[in-house]
Amino acid sequence: MTDPAGASAVPELNGTNWRQWFLRMENYLRIHNLWDVTVSEVKYEKDEAGEVELNERLNYGKMQKARCLIINCVNSEYSGHITRCNTAHQVWTVLKDLYQQTGQQRESELRQKLTKARKHHDQSIDQYMQYSGSNRQGNNCLSCH
Repeated sequence: MTDPAGASAVPELNGTNWRQWFLRMENYLRIHNLWDVTVSEVKYEKDEAGEVELNERLNYGKMQKARCLIINCVNSEYSGHITRCNTAHQVWTVLKDLYQQTGQQRESELRQKLTKARKHHDQSIDQYMQYSGSNRQGNNCLSCH
């Protein structure tokens, strides 16, 4: 499905592409007017039945939409950290704390991955290149919907 806002190229967060994912996800949320409910934590009042009060339902719905969009763009291998988050802000904060690194830390991590990268003896060169390329590029999670 084509995204009318043109922001369908948000890659799936795969543990190595934080900077690209962060920028594209932030832009996607801004375009769809969901950024405000992502960067600030809001307490939603509930009525006696446990439902969000009528005057807060629109923002609560926006927050849940943002939360779902973010979670759907995180590789399932890395989503264990965010499964208990109830708001978009909580999800965003946990991911930011986990993956945002200084340039020097990131460079060190990439150097280690490069020195440990090995082709398995039962892999062809094409299989190895395809695997490493798919890990590097990620999947366009929003364009699949």
